[in-house]
Amino acid sequence: MKERHRLALLLHLVNIFSYADRTNMGIVLLEFSDALTQEQTGRILAAFFWGYLLTQIPAGYYWTPRVGGKTVLACGVFVWTVADLSTIWTAKVFWKMPVFWYLSRIGLGLGEGVSFPCQHALAAQWYPRDEKARLVSVVAAGADVGLLSSIVAAPFLISYFGRWEWVFGLFGFLNIIWLFAWRRWGADGPECSTTIDDAERAYILSERQGGGGGGGDEAAAAKDDDDRDGCAVTSKKDLSSWRWMLRSRGVWAIVLGHVCANYGWYVLLGWLPQYYKTELGIDINHGWSAFFFARAVPVRDCRPGVIGLGLGWCGTSLSSRIGATARKICMSIGMFGPALVFASMAAADPSTMDHASATARLSVALFCGRWAVSGYWTNMLDLRPEHAATLMGVSNTLATLPGIFGNLVTGRILGEENDWGRIWKLTAAVYFVGGVQYLFLAQGPPPGSFKRKRKVNVGDANVIEVVPLVAGDTPNP
Repeated sequence: MKERHRLALLLHLVNIFSYADRTNMGIVLLEFSDALTQEQTGRILAAFFWGYLLTQIPAGYYWTPRVGGKTVLACGVFVWTVADLSTIWTAKVFWKMPVFWYLSRIGLGLGEGVSFPCQHALAAQWYPRDEKARLVSVVAAGADVGLLSSIVAAPFLISYFGRWEWVFGLFGFLNIIWLFAWRRWGADGPECSTTIDDAERAYILSERQGGGGGGGDEAAAAKDDDDRDGCAVTSKKDLSSWRWMLRSRGVWAIVLGHVCANYGWYVLLGWLPQYYKTELGIDINHGWSAFFFARAVPVRDCRPGVIGLGLGWCGTSLSSRIGATARKICMSIGMFGPALVFASMAAADPSTMDHASATARLSVALFCGRWAVSGYWTNMLDLRPEHAATLMGVSNTLATLPGIFGNLVTGRILGEENDWGRIWKLTAAVYFVGGVQYLFLAQGPPPGSFKRKRKVNVGDANVIEVVPLVAGDTPNP
């Protein structure tokens, strides 16, 4: 396995564990439904995002450029593992005092907040331009798989062992195993990897510094990266990234699209178990209902995560031909698709909505939403790869706010009116607004960002020459 693919696999796994850890609480809280109100549940779920937003910008702008993505990500995983395991003690000893629940969830958010800025910093160093959308989609699909892993594993563990503590214990153990693997194979860049071969290192470096579309900025930045024997770490402050982000229309499109996409995602992430229990009558944590939920939901919902792995290949092929239009196509599917699904759920008669219909619609929403990864997510690496970590830190910080307010608003609506139709209407409207603004504001990769390889004759030898891709060409993988 190529080292860049091994790194993408490790990042895919850490996203699985990250999203499983944050989803588990929504399922475990069903065990405390008699002791907690809907508003308290909303505050507990929202507490995670207060911690999550605090470490995004420091990780992207300060820690990762100076310490390296490998070390910062490892520290983040360690912190969120400790916080996640502490929930067992918090819930058992202080279950009547929600403030201690809040503290555990804030700690989980503090650790997970560094993850995506680190991943974008690593992507900028490791992913060749022609593989960028593919590998980003593989890594990002871990979020879907993590959600589904939690939905499958948590109810099963609670039902089989009769103890919710197993949920946090199992995923905490998997996090620790991942840390050992990351220590062995993780690296800030191909320059400092001890397991990469020379041919792959040379290929990645040639793609990074000679790929066009910002290559000059990257080459200049590479000269500054002198702290750790050639590794992609720098101790110099660069204020140009902030000036560029404030002035760039494309950046605003990314951030607003990210915020709107996250609203719907976080509503599903935190409240899907409650919806199945209160509206569909499926108590997912006990008996045959747990077995049914674990069978019925993932069988349909695994398709978005699996199919999503292939969307990066489509995104790479499209973007190499039609630039910004490719990202807009992906975002249109990723935003307008879920908007239509949630609008249909809001318009449907609740008395006629059974588990099969609800699951099918939510599956379509997840499938369509996965297209957004090849839109705003990959777009961050299109514009300025050297500033990708900072941009992700800023964007994900602002996109964390829907996690706070979305959970609080959902808890308030359910506490006062118990009206899921109103929740779906609001979610559909947010998705629609996010899609429309992206169509008007988004910018694609600069010209010359994608290349093709061709053979040329030099004397008696055949030489591979890398040239910019032009209309009608087919990019090389």
